[in-house]
Amino acid sequence: MATQALPASAAGTSTAQVTGRDPDATAHAGRPVVVPGGPLSLLLVGLAVFALAVAAVRATTSGEVSAWWPAAGVGLLAFLAAPPRRRVGVLLVVAVATLAANVVGGRPVAPSVGYGVSNVLDVAVAGWWLLRGRTSAVLETLDDVVRLLVGTALGVAALGLGVGVTAVVTGYGPFLPAAVGAMASHAAAILLIAPLGLAARDHGARRPPVELTAIAAATVVVLLLVFALPRSGPLGFLLVPVVVWAALRLTPRVVAAQLVVVAVAVVSLTAAGTGPFAGAELDPP
Repeated sequence: MATQALPASAAGTSTAQVTGRDPDATAHAGRPVVVPGGPLSLLLVGLAVFALAVAAVRATTSGEVSAWWPAAGVGLLAFLAAPPRRRVGVLLVVAVATLAANVVGGRPVAPSVGYGVSNVLDVAVAGWWLLRGRTSAVLETLDDVVRLLVGTALGVAALGLGVGVTAVVTGYGPFLPAAVGAMASHAAAILLIAPLGLAARDHGARRPPVELTAIAAATVVVLLLVFALPRSGPLGFLLVPVVVWAALRLTPRVVAAQLVVVAVAVVSLTAAGTGPFAGAELDPP
């Protein structure tokens, strides 16, 4: 018995009618909303870099470099996450956001332009080294750690050169203090923030939530003791066993998050005039 072919219109709509789904909608449903290096991603990166940079500039005495520059870590992670063809866009966003943040923070336009270019050099050089010979940057082995340290050193060296030259050319300060200060603030930020995006998601057995809660609570309690009590200088060493406890028991990503929280708390509370480091002066050698 011969079968009768279905009309073209019926054949074309049979799949959608049977499944009850729009093929185009199904194809788009699996796509992430925020694509690394995409327009929304660049907007978020720009806002994050701008906000962090403004906060760092306003916490700094006029004419001096910032003590900590977390925007460097954010910019580097965005550069590493973006596809090769979109990394130039990340660098442009970092440059514009840094320039705008310095101006909004009260710095003159001329040094702000130089600082924006210097921040791009930092991200580009460090990112190039971390991706050299690889398709993606990771932090899983000792070789990866060494690569991160070397990449950070190269990046902040390029940054220091740019910041120092900018300070001299614009009359915003001498070369060496500006370069060394910027290098230290960026290196600290990159080494604390970059592991959040590069560290392995799993490292050994998962620990129970009770232990994670205990480590978090101990970190908060120690920070309160160190920065709330007068003359708490010796108590500053109490942070060491808490950090070591986390390093021995938790995943690298969680430990990196703990270090970022501790760093932000220490810098913020010290800038507010509390704790053992507030108002401290180094004796001349």
